[in-house]
Amino acid sequence: MNETLFSQIQRLLERTYAQVGINLEDCIIDRARSVHLSKLAGASARELNEIARTFLRHAGDQLYVGIYYSRWLIDQLERHDPRSGLSDSNIRSLIV
Repeated sequence: MNETLFSQIQRLLERTYAQVGINLEDCIIDRARSVHLSKLAGASARELNEIARTFLRHAGDQLYVGIYYSRWLIDQLERHDPRSGLSDSNIRSLIV
């Protein structure tokens, strides 16, 4: 099975910083969930980028994570895969 770009990024971050203990791909949410969480976040959500968002909620001793990537961003990364090299055509999409 081929590794996804997202799983490779997670592996590199964990190697550099620390293990997170969860598979971040399990935290990826769809647009409908992103819209719902943005409404719950209220005015502060207006500060978030529409292209990609990360939601964090701490409840008791649990941390809940939601990661959203727009279809446009996914298309850009698939069209100009950064694993093949970084250039002007993909660096902005990668660092969003």
